[in-house]
Amino acid sequence: MTNLADKFTEAGLTDVDTVRLTARIPIVKFNVPYKHDGEEILVECDLSLQNPLACLNTSLLHTYSKISKTTRVLASIIKRWAKNRDINNPSKHTLSSYGYVIMLLSFLTSNDFDKNGHLREKNANSPNPILPNLQLVDPIWAQNPHGPYREIPAKPKTKETMVQHPNEPNYYVNSYFYRTGLEGLTKFCSENHNTESALGALLASFFHYFAYDFDYKKHVVSMSAKHSSPPIEREIKAEEDGWSIYKTSLAIEDPFELFYDVAHVVKTPNFQHIRKEFALAYTKIVNAAYNSGDHLPSGKGIIDLICEPVSTESDIDSALGIGAGGILPARGAGSRGSGQVLSEEKLKIWANNMSQKFMQSKDKNELIMSIEEVLSFPNASKIIVATIFDYAADCKASELKSIIEMLEHLYRSGKVTKSDIESALADLVEFIDSFACDNPRIYDYVGDMFCSFANMQALTVAWLADCTSKVIDDSCKPKVIDGAMKSIQKEYGTEALKSCFGNASERQALERLLGKAKLTELEAQFV
Repeated sequence: MTNLADKFTEAGLTDVDTVRLTARIPIVKFNVPYKHDGEEILVECDLSLQNPLACLNTSLLHTYSKISKTTRVLASIIKRWAKNRDINNPSKHTLSSYGYVIMLLSFLTSNDFDKNGHLREKNANSPNPILPNLQLVDPIWAQNPHGPYREIPAKPKTKETMVQHPNEPNYYVNSYFYRTGLEGLTKFCSENHNTESALGALLASFFHYFAYDFDYKKHVVSMSAKHSSPPIEREIKAEEDGWSIYKTSLAIEDPFELFYDVAHVVKTPNFQHIRKEFALAYTKIVNAAYNSGDHLPSGKGIIDLICEPVSTESDIDSALGIGAGGILPARGAGSRGSGQVLSEEKLKIWANNMSQKFMQSKDKNELIMSIEEVLSFPNASKIIVATIFDYAADCKASELKSIIEMLEHLYRSGKVTKSDIESALADLVEFIDSFACDNPRIYDYVGDMFCSFANMQALTVAWLADCTSKVIDDSCKPKVIDGAMKSIQKEYGTEALKSCFGNASERQALERLLGKAKLTELEAQFV
């Protein structure tokens, strides 16, 4: 796919982004320019290969959009809102568009509403969701929806519906959802609420629900719970799939890969920011309605209001030549000292592309020349190192060695600082329980990165203990230290391990973190 990405750039496609190539589901993102009525338009595209589950997810969302115009419109508004408010980028530890759509579907299928789109108390005798849950709706009722909404006890498990996971050899995905004979459900969705007048109330209710009503500490967002049941509890997901129960943060169960948390990349500070954006959007809608007097604002006016961009950047892309297929101007084009400011997002894309190129070429001279072109931008080295560490957390084991080699060379060359390394690795360690959901080897990865920079005297065991103390899940703390111990012993031997972990100040820091008994237990593995 890396070669394919290069071909895309050569073919004139723009903003080719390989940041997700080493992710759990490899993706190349790019824009396709074309002209319409004399105006150039960019079509945003994602490409993934050999991923049948993506086709299944797409089919599910497409079916929901076919049966409900209201859902289509709401999803479009919410995706625009999330993008403009800068809370729609997994590489920046915010939520993907797919995650927001799952939140919307869960909201519309799991709650009861009146005709005007206002939330109401659930009534077991008269359930009235805006949207039927396609994975649980009673297929007999769905063909001719008369009487109260009905669901089946559980998704049917048959030879046809159970599909082997492409990446998990012992895991089977239940691919069932109701997808044929949609005329009845389309009629239900159009008649059980006032399609036009309910839209604004539903949008406001959605923002209010996830700002104030949903219990993030106790529940996860899910499509698996029956309409008559309460939301899925975190404790159940912790027991069944190893999800954290200690964080008060967003957790979203994938509709098919039930073990997978769609929101695992969202760090706690980012979640708090997202929740504030939900509250802000709701407040803007309410204020617009109450302050308008006899003249209610138009729907477009309200949408423009809640989707107001966080900040309007100048035409940076044009100034930096991004439209021509690159992230930076050609060498010698005056990027240094030109007064131009590279956006953080573009700098992160550049850092990931640089990582990809180095892993292929191992050209250290090219690496230094590349990074020197951007170091004049504000906080460039800190952003680059943080991006590379995030990239490393999700990479393949075979790629980690090259990433560490790249970081070592940048550090020895003075292009990145000790502070850059400390900040990036501290962030990774603090939220390591979230990364572990997607990459169980993350403790070994962190151990290898710590080992490398401890050897260069950029990091110490006492520093690692202090960072690890901020991890919310106590069960993760010994795993961080164990990973570091394993890496040092593997790379430099038992004597180096004793030297690194054995002096008084280091041991005191570790004992404060783990307790003397647990530390002794860990050390016993290496004697």
